[in-house]
Amino acid sequence: MVDRYQQIVTAVLSELFQITSGLVQILQSPTELNDEEVLAMVERREKLIEVLKTFDWTSGLSDEEKQLAKKIAFMDPMVLEGMSRVKKAIQQQQVQFDRYQKSLEQQDYLSDGIFFDRKK
Repeated sequence: MVDRYQQIVTAVLSELFQITSGLVQILQSPTELNDEEVLAMVERREKLIEVLKTFDWTSGLSDEEKQLAKKIAFMDPMVLEGMSRVKKAIQQQQVQFDRYQKSLEQQDYLSDGIFFDRKK
């Protein structure tokens, strides 16, 4: 039973490490991001973290699991910083789009005619 439990913990930590390191690479690369891929990786990462929260940690971790957990914890700020950059870029694009949209709307209200106010 403990053997099976350890295998599950190791498998979850290994997958979490792979996803986290993949996210770090994607978020730090200067190329265009694939939104669906990043979203899928973030969702899978969240699910794995939730699974890890359900484990009974009183049995302890092996040295290999401890090393994986340390590496994941080390990469976590990189993921958060990369996601923050992506969020800021999206917000900036949204502001630019909103300004563009407003300029288009304002052009519709401009008239080329002259209004003469006649008093009777």
